[in-house]
Amino acid sequence: MGGYVMEKGPVIRRGILLGLVGALPLLFLRPALDPFNVPKFAVLVFGLSIVLAIRVLELLQGADRSGLTRLIVPAGALIGPLLIAWLLAPYKAFELFGRQGRLQGLIPYAIVVLFGILLADAFGDSPRPIMWAFVLAGAGVASYSLIQYLQADPFGWILERRQTLSAVSTLGNPNFTGGFLGMVLPVAMVLWVITPKHRKPLGFLTIAVTGALIFTGSQGGWAAGLAGASIVAGFLARERIPRARLLGILGAVGVTVVTVGVVILGQLGVEQIPPTAAARGYWWRAAGEMSLQSPVIGRGPSAFAVEGVKYRVLEEAVKTGYTFPDDPHSVPFAFLAAAGILGAAGFIFVVAWGIRQGLAVPDEDLIGGAFLGLVVAYAVQSLVSIDEVMLRTSLWIGLAGLVCARVSFATSAKKRPEKTPKKAARNGRRSNAPRTKLRWAPAVAPLVLFVAAAGWWSFSFLSADIAMHEGVEAFGEDDVKAGREHMEEAISFRFETGYQRTLAGNLARVAADTKDPEMFEAADKEFSALDGWPDVATVVQHARLMRDWSEIDPNREADVMPLYRRALEIDPRNPILRLEVSEVLVLLEDPEGAEDLLEPVTDEVGPHLPAFWGMLALARAQTGDETGAQQAIEQALRLDPEEARALQARELIG
Repeated sequence: MGGYVMEKGPVIRRGILLGLVGALPLLFLRPALDPFNVPKFAVLVFGLSIVLAIRVLELLQGADRSGLTRLIVPAGALIGPLLIAWLLAPYKAFELFGRQGRLQGLIPYAIVVLFGILLADAFGDSPRPIMWAFVLAGAGVASYSLIQYLQADPFGWILERRQTLSAVSTLGNPNFTGGFLGMVLPVAMVLWVITPKHRKPLGFLTIAVTGALIFTGSQGGWAAGLAGASIVAGFLARERIPRARLLGILGAVGVTVVTVGVVILGQLGVEQIPPTAAARGYWWRAAGEMSLQSPVIGRGPSAFAVEGVKYRVLEEAVKTGYTFPDDPHSVPFAFLAAAGILGAAGFIFVVAWGIRQGLAVPDEDLIGGAFLGLVVAYAVQSLVSIDEVMLRTSLWIGLAGLVCARVSFATSAKKRPEKTPKKAARNGRRSNAPRTKLRWAPAVAPLVLFVAAAGWWSFSFLSADIAMHEGVEAFGEDDVKAGREHMEEAISFRFETGYQRTLAGNLARVAADTKDPEMFEAADKEFSALDGWPDVATVVQHARLMRDWSEIDPNREADVMPLYRRALEIDPRNPILRLEVSEVLVLLEDPEGAEDLLEPVTDEVGPHLPAFWGMLALARAQTGDETGAQQAIEQALRLDPEEARALQARELIG
C-alpha cells in the first residue's frame, strides 16, 4: 500500500486541488440563505481534508516535506496575529468563524492559508495547470456575469428579500465579481500569449473576462484589472520598450494612488466623488478609531462586525440609520481593527512578500509575471473591498503559483529533462529515507475518521444554512410551525447570531401581525438568547417587540426603555436611534428626556433629517421652550414643509 500511496497520492492531490481552484469560484447553491460563501467554504474544507490526509500518508512513507515550507513565512505572518487577537478576544465563539455571510473569522482564514500551502507543495515546478484552472474558472464567472448583464439569467435571484438585476455572477456581489475578474485578467493575458496551440479560444476567454469586468461596474475591480494588466504588459513589452517592467510597476502604483485618493477626496468634501467611495472613507475612519481601543493586538477576527458601529461617523449614520457594514471595506483596515498593528503589519507583509517574490523573477518568466499581476491586482482591490472567501483564496492561489513559477523557471534554466506533471509529482515526492510498511490501524484509520468528520461537518454546515433558508420561506408563507422547526434545526448545529436574530425577527413580525401573546412570548425568548450581544439592529427589534406587546399587556411597558438604553450604548452616535428613542420618551410623557437626548447632536445633524428637527421642536414645545421650539420648527419645515411633528409643535406654541 505504501508504494501505491507514493505513486498515486500526488496525482490524486493535484486533481483535487485543481478541482478546487477551478470549481470554487463557480459554486453557488440556490436553496441556501447564503448561496455563495457557505457552499464554497464547505466544499473547500472537505476537499482539503482529503488532500491533507493523503499528504500525511505520504509523509509517513518518507516523502519529501520541503514543499510544505514554501509559503510558511507569509502563512505565519497572517495567522499568527489573528491567533493572538482571537485568544484575547471578547467574542471567541463568534470570532472563530465570523458572520455567516462573510466568514472572516480565524478558522476560515486558516483554511484558506492551508489551501495555499498545499497548492504550492503539490505543484512544485509545474504551475501551468493552476493557470488553466484559474482562467477557466474566471471565464465561467465572466460568462454568467454577462448573461446577467444582458438580463437573460434563467434564475430570478432574490438577495436580502429583494430581486436583483446586478451582475452578481457566482460570487454574490458585483464588487466581488469585479475584484475576482480583475485578478483573473493578468493570468489570462499571459496564458493566451504562451499557449499558441489554444490562442484563439484563450483570446475569446480573455475578451470575455475583460468585458464582464467592465460591465460589473465595480471601480475596485477595474482598478485591480488595470494594475494587474499593467504588470503583465511590462513583461510582454520588455523586448521592445526599455525598462518596460518598471513602467508597468509605475502604472500599477498610479492606479493604487488614484484608488485610495478617490476615497480620501470624498472625506475632504469633494462633491464629484461617488457615494460608495465616500462611504468607504467613513468606514475606514470608524475602523481607525476602533483600533485605538486595542492598538497592538486588536479586538479579534471579524470584530468590526460586532463593535465597529460604536465608532461610526455621524454623517454616515444620518444616511444609513441602523444599517452598518460588517467590514470597513478595506482589508488593511479590517486587519487593523481585528488584530491591531500586528495584524495590519502581517497582512501588508504577506502582500509585500508576494510582490517581492514576483519582482525577483527574470524578464523571461512570463508565468511568474502572471502570478505577480494576480497578487498586485488583489492588493489594489483589497484597499477598497471586503476580504470575501473567494478573493482571499485567489491571493493564496497567486502566492502558490508564484513560488511554483520560480521553481519551474529555475529548473528549466538548468536544462533539466522536462517531466510530465504526473512524473514531476511522483518523483518530486520520493525520498531516500527508509520506508516502513504502512499499518492500517495506526496510520490509515485515524485519517479516514478525520476525513469522515470533515465531510460530516461540511455537510452539516451547509445543511444548517439551507434549513435557515427553508425557515425563511416557511415564515414567508405564514407557516410559523415549519419555519420555527427549520430554524431551530439550524441553530442546534451551531449557535450563529445571525440565525438567532432571523428566528427572533420572524417571530416578532408574526406577533405584531397577530397580536398573539404566545407569539410575543416566543419572540421575546429568542431575542433574550442574544442578551449581551452588541448588535444595535437586534436590540432595537427587541425593543419594538416590547412596544408592540405593551399595547396588549401594559406590564411590558417597563421593558422598553432598558432595551433602548442598551441600543444607545452600542450605537451612541446614531441620530436615527436617538430620534426613535426620543419619540418613545415623548409618548411616555418624558419630553425633558427626549430633549436631553437630541440636543447633544444638533450641530452634527445640521441641515439634515427633518424628522429629527420636528421631534426636537415637539420636545421643546412640551417643556415650554417656545423660542427653541420655534427655531427647530423653522429648520424642520425648511427641509420638509409637511413635517408632522413640527406642525404639531407649532400648534402647541400657538
